[in-house]
Amino acid sequence: MSRWLGRPMVASCSLLCVISVSGCGDASRDAGASGGPEEGIGSNGETLGGESSDSNSTEPTTGEPSTDTHDPTTTTNPTTGTDDETETTADDSGVKFDLTGIPDAGLGECGVGGMGEGVLSYIWVANSSEGTISKIDTKTMVEEGRYITRPDGVGSPSRTSVNLAGDVAVANRVGGITKVYANHENCDEMQNGVPGLQTSTGKFDVLAWGQDDCVAWHTPINYTANRPAAWTFGTINEATCEVYDTKFWTGASTGAGANAHAMRLNGDTGEIEADILLPGFVVNGFGPYGGAVDPDENFWMISHSTGADLVRIDQGDLSVTVWDIPAQMFAYGFTIDEFGRPWIGGAGGSGITLVFDPETEQFTTLPKAGLGMGQDTNGIMWQAMFSSQNGVRGWDIETLQIVTEIDIPVSSSRGVSVDIDGFVWFIEVGSRAFKIDPELETYEVYDGLNGAYTYSDMTGNALSIVAGGIAG
Repeated sequence: MSRWLGRPMVASCSLLCVISVSGCGDASRDAGASGGPEEGIGSNGETLGGESSDSNSTEPTTGEPSTDTHDPTTTTNPTTGTDDETETTADDSGVKFDLTGIPDAGLGECGVGGMGEGVLSYIWVANSSEGTISKIDTKTMVEEGRYITRPDGVGSPSRTSVNLAGDVAVANRVGGITKVYANHENCDEMQNGVPGLQTSTGKFDVLAWGQDDCVAWHTPINYTANRPAAWTFGTINEATCEVYDTKFWTGASTGAGANAHAMRLNGDTGEIEADILLPGFVVNGFGPYGGAVDPDENFWMISHSTGADLVRIDQGDLSVTVWDIPAQMFAYGFTIDEFGRPWIGGAGGSGITLVFDPETEQFTTLPKAGLGMGQDTNGIMWQAMFSSQNGVRGWDIETLQIVTEIDIPVSSSRGVSVDIDGFVWFIEVGSRAFKIDPELETYEVYDGLNGAYTYSDMTGNALSIVAGGIAG
């Protein structure tokens, strides 16, 4: 059943609201401020219908890391109505992405982070138990920076989202969003008041809070549960590949119930431009769980566990629509494919994955459970396997059939993201990130993380795809 909740309350009224894709999901025991591992996690092609209902509209208010190489063995209708930073000046000649549908222009030669050899290729992984985020070069597998994500150092970071400039924003589970520049040329050398650039160079060089010039901004989120993270497309100057006018979306709540909020932040300053109450979107204690933007730049989120909801915030008027997720589903992972369809990975005992069609308002049931997900440029949705299997599987997004499963010997799967060269990255709960060659089904390992727990758009590839472009 769907419920149209009308226009929400917003803090201020900039209407260029667009959002990126972010992964989601935590387990059933939250890490809280300690940042440790989160909560435990609790027929093909079947289509389930959904319900929808309308309501009146309201005006908005407001040790050394190591790398190794291995060869592995092989619905409901909606209602309308959430454990787990510096401004740039540019001309107006760029491609704007606040449009309906996938832009015809795509990203052209730009991709994520720039043009040609200057393109940035990083994966950003949250070290939840350490309160930091790692910046890893996906080509060399060298960690080039590590950054504290909240002033007190115990934010329990989880979801990361990379914009089309290559910059990251990370959500702290206990509240707060922090943006970090990828390109040192964009960092403010006087950010910490000391001339010259001071910034982290790797795992063993974490600067104190307020001392790293590449930490662009931090915005406190005054709620107890803060997880989703998603950038908007912004505008790209085709001549320079400069990205500007970006926004950032997140979701949060004060606990269980119908008290969740969606917040849109200014991507340059971190200012909260809109704070939208979602009265028909019911969450448990983990709040909104995962979020992403679609090709029309609407922002979507899911709540966690059984009895969960799917919500969409319209990028234009900020109106809210909520759908009931089928009752048998234990909602956990989340992303959006190039067709604008939300994918929901199932944990717990549900044993399924759902694909939602916004046009028909139908959920299609796929017969395997999974957690974090990310699409590649070949039309394959990669998913972290769950339960009796660990590793990744690939779904053909057109046929919704499994095309491959690659086993990885880990104890607990979590996030998946695809890099600029088409390698599939897989994050376990712990110290390791796996770089998988999907054709050879071989992988390399970076083993230098600390309490990693990330499943979201860690590379920016998912955002690039829904924006109509191919990174690189």
